[in-house]
Amino acid sequence: MIAMSGPGGQPPAAKLPVEALVRHRYDAHIRARLRETVTTIAQEIARRPGQLGLLAAVADLVEELDLGPAPDLRECPVCKGLGRGDATRCSHCWTELTPPAERDGVPA
Repeated sequence: MIAMSGPGGQPPAAKLPVEALVRHRYDAHIRARLRETVTTIAQEIARRPGQLGLLAAVADLVEELDLGPAPDLRECPVCKGLGRGDATRCSHCWTELTPPAERDGVPA
């Protein structure tokens, strides 16, 4: 059996969580841009009468892209980075965040 290691003697798999996180953030950014673009296209089509075929094609494209709803995001009070609304730690600076229920005045 051949022992494989990455930089610093760590196994190559040790990099996967970081790479997956970066890919997830990249994907989230791309999805957000796609949502914005699709919204703009739909608004422009709606301004022009008689474009039902084009509007239907855009609807099919949106369904294929499977963008889903925009995630609930909030800003970190310390570093101002954006993260998930239900996060208990900032994904940028690791500041502990108030859970959403407590933040909204409802005891956890």
